[in-house]
This record gives sequence, C-alpha cells and structure tokens, in this order.
Amino acid sequence: MQFSAQAMIPFLRQYSEAVEAVAGDRYGQNVNMDKTSVNIMKLAVDIWLRQLVSQNPSTLVITRSPGLRTAAFELELATNYLLKTIKFGASLAEVVHSAIYLSGVMKVGLSSPYLKRGSGFSDKGGHPYAEMVLVNDFLFDMNAKRPYEWEWVGNRYRVPYDDVMENPDFDPEVKKALARGLEETSGDFSGENIDPSELSAGKTILKTEYRDQVELWDVFIPSEQILVTIPAQHGLGPLLVKEWTGDERGPYHFLSFGNVPGNVVPSAPIQHLYHAQDLLTRLFNQLGRQAQRQKTITVSDGQAEADGTATRIMEAMDGHVIHTSHIDGVKEMKYGGVDADNFKFVIWLKEMMSYLGGNLDAMGGLSQQANTLGQEQLLVQSSSQMLKDMQARVITFASEVIQDLARYLY
Repeated sequence: MQFSAQAMIPFLRQYSEAVEAVAGDRYGQNVNMDKTSVNIMKLAVDIWLRQLVSQNPSTLVITRSPGLRTAAFELELATNYLLKTIKFGASLAEVVHSAIYLSGVMKVGLSSPYLKRGSGFSDKGGHPYAEMVLVNDFLFDMNAKRPYEWEWVGNRYRVPYDDVMENPDFDPEVKKALARGLEETSGDFSGENIDPSELSAGKTILKTEYRDQVELWDVFIPSEQILVTIPAQHGLGPLLVKEWTGDERGPYHFLSFGNVPGNVVPSAPIQHLYHAQDLLTRLFNQLGRQAQRQKTITVSDGQAEADGTATRIMEAMDGHVIHTSHIDGVKEMKYGGVDADNFKFVIWLKEMMSYLGGNLDAMGGLSQQANTLGQEQLLVQSSSQMLKDMQARVITFASEVIQDLARYLY
C-alpha cells in the first residue's frame, strides 16, 4: 500500500491542481492563484456534467421466464424506490464529476448498524448502499495494468471513535490499542496527505471536531474474496477479516473517461485543458494590465507653453477655433493599451479549448455556429461524438452498480 501510495503522488497532485483551477481564485484558500476571470475549465466541467447526469436514473428489470415476470416487476419497483431513497442520482453525479478530474469510484455494499452511512439508510443496518469514494481516499495495487486486475483495492474513511469501540465485530485487542482523536489515528501511506478539501478547511493545528474520529481502511483482496478492515493508525493489526459474499469483482466500481494502454490510472479529460487554461489566464491578465495602463495625454514644447497655445487647446471646446503660429508645439500622445496580436491569440486559445472539449460552444448552446437551424443541429450532433463515448461509459457504470444494488435487495 505504501508503494502504491507513493506511485499515486504525481496523479494526486495533478488532480488537486485541476480542482484548484476549476474552483478559481475566488474560492477559499486559493489566494495565491492568478485571477481566473475567464475559466473555460469550469465551463467545460459544467457542460459535461449537464450532459452526462441530469436526473436520478431508473431501471427496467426483465426476465426470459414467464413465471418470473411478476417477481421481476416487483424487483423493478423496489430497485427504483431504493435508488430514490439512497439518492443514487446525486451520488452518481459526484462519481462522474470525480472521473472528469481523474477517476470515479463507487462503493456498494450493505450498511452496518455500527458504522452509520449517509442519509436514506436505516440505523438498523443491512440496507444496500452506493456511495462515492474520494480520489485521495482510494488506493489500489499499482502493479496492475488494468482495473479489476489488481491484487488488492481499498478505501479510507472516517468514523466516530465511539462507533468503532461499540462494534462487536471488531477485534477487541486492536480496539484497545486504537488511539483517540483524528490527528493520532490518521494515516496516509504516501506521507504527502494531498487533500483538495483544504481549499475550504485550510491547514491549521487548531482543527477540531465535535466527536473524536478515527480513520479506517477497507481492503478487498479478490484472490481470497475477503474484505479486511484495518486502522489507518500504523502498527496495528486488522480490526476485521470477513468473507466477501457480493460480486466477485468486489465492492468497488471504477469509472474513467480516458484509458492509457497498460496503465490502470486513466487520463482524465479536464487534465488536457489544464495548460491551455493556465496560458489563457496569464495572457488574459496581461491584457487586463495593459488595458489599465492605457492613457492618452497632451504634451507641449516650451514655446507653446509660454505663449498660451497649450492652455488654449486644453480649455477649448469641441469645434472651437484656436489661433497659433506653431501647431506642432502641442501633440496628443497615447501610451499602453491592449496588444492586438496577444488579443487575437487569446481569442484563438479560447476557441481551441472549446475544440479540445468537444466543441463546448455547440454542446452548451453558448453561441450560434451556423447560418441555419439545420446546419446548427448537424454541428451539435457531430460535436457530441466525444460526449457519446462518455455517456456510454456512464450508462455501463451505472448499470453495473444498479445490478449490485438489485442483487443485494433481492
């Protein structure tokens, strides 16, 4: 786990940098960031999300057996009710949002009466759930060349200390050695602790919580079909080792929008806009500074100043006639102003980012791209080819997750 965490550091840094860029300089702790007056990355994320996840999905359950049609219909009703109850659409949107930056992960299982889940779940436990796993809380075997070929995969999560102590399934000896408090029981195997949530919470030694928290890891080992729960606090043994009875691929479902052959970490779409956005931000701010420095002044030589020509010109109203014997003694001078070549380059860069994003202008309905309605519709359809691939991945991902939920429910 330590090796894999170290290997993930460059990806987590890029993920965090992209999150900061989309959030912009006006968000939380982004005080040292260049002004992001024109944020095409955020525009791209918003457009993609609207096209990929628009509402809570529903499912259709069918069977080849006539005798099971009633049971299939009942399972369909129950599954759709479950998706609504656990707010699956909101969780799916979070996973898709995360996949745009790097990868999306959803964990599926049965809720525990001792480790409470989010809204919509019964405190009694035993209810199917599907929750999003944050990128920086997800870790897998980096020796794998494709998803689901990993030897182990797991996620970190925070729970109240008292809930851990009250869980009879956990090893009592390990619980005795578990320290109280988040700072003492946190563990990042990389040692970097790259966390985009610090944009809002910040880094401070004064960080406190309402209840003492601890961090745990759930680790699934496919070859053994077991799920291991270990404390993030280093040096302790497992709290729980239990047989896995769900789908053989485990509780984790993986979503990506750009595979790299032979590598398990995907290439996310927003990362390809990062450098263009950085360049656009720098040039736009430069043009802004140039525009602010722009000024027009009137200069005069000594003779024009002495005989009052300069004063008469400055005080004259539009259309007035002024008599002078040396008109060249007073001149209007302009300084600064927006560089025309850089301005054209910024316009081209904005158009290039729209192109790289799959024609954002057409997908988002931001501007008319053609002279007629028919031509406009053709452009929108052609621009959505990249989006269609992303939509197909989301549908496949959602279908697999819902199948797991329906299996638990059944």
